[in-house]
Amino acid sequence: MINRLFFTLLLLILLPIVGFGSSLDHDSLFNLISESENDSIRITALINFADDIDDDYPDSAYIFLEQAEKIALEINNKHMLALIHQKEGKIFDELNDYAEAMKFFMEARKDIESNEFFAEDSIFRVRYVEVINHIGIIYFKIEKFDESLEHLNSTIRFLQEHNMLPDCEVYRTMYLKTYINIGAVNIRTRKFTESEINYTKALALLDDTD
Repeated sequence: MINRLFFTLLLLILLPIVGFGSSLDHDSLFNLISESENDSIRITALINFADDIDDDYPDSAYIFLEQAEKIALEINNKHMLALIHQKEGKIFDELNDYAEAMKFFMEARKDIESNEFFAEDSIFRVRYVEVINHIGIIYFKIEKFDESLEHLNSTIRFLQEHNMLPDCEVYRTMYLKTYINIGAVNIRTRKFTESEINYTKALALLDDTD
C-alpha cells in the first residue's frame, strides 16, 4: 500500500493552491490512492492527480506518476505502463529535457511492442501512434531531421496499414497533426515542394471547426 503519510504531506503542500479538474474531488482521489485495494483504480487516481497538477507542478506530478509506475510494474499492466511512460515523457518534453523525454517515450514504445498482438488492440494502436509521433517531434526539436521524418512517416504508414482511416475523428486528427509535423521538418530541411505537398494534405483534412 502506498505510504499514506507521504501523500498527506504532499497534498498539504499542493491542495490549498491547486484546483483539481478530475470528475472526483481531491479527497475522493486521495482516498482511492491510499485505501483502495484495486490496483488499477489506484493507478488511475494517481494519474488523475498528476494530470491535474502537471502544468504548475511538474515535479510533483512526476512523483505521482512514479508511484503509479511502481504499481503497474508489480501487476505487469502494459496498458497502464505505456500510458504512464507517455505522460512522463510529456512532462520532460515540456521542461525541455529532451533526453529524459525521449527515454520515457522509448519506454512507452517498448511497453506496447512487447505485446506481439498490440496492433489488434485499439487502445494500443492509438497510443502507439501518439508515442511514435511524439518521438518524431522530439527528434525535430533536437534537429535530428532524418530520424524525425522516419518516425513521422512511419506514423502515417501505421495508420494506413491498420485501416485507421481519417473518416474517424480521432484518426483524422492524427493524420492532420502528422502531416503538419512532416511539413515543418520539410521546411527546416529546405524541401519546400515536399512541404507544400504535406501541408496540402493537412489542409484537405481540416473541417469547419478547425
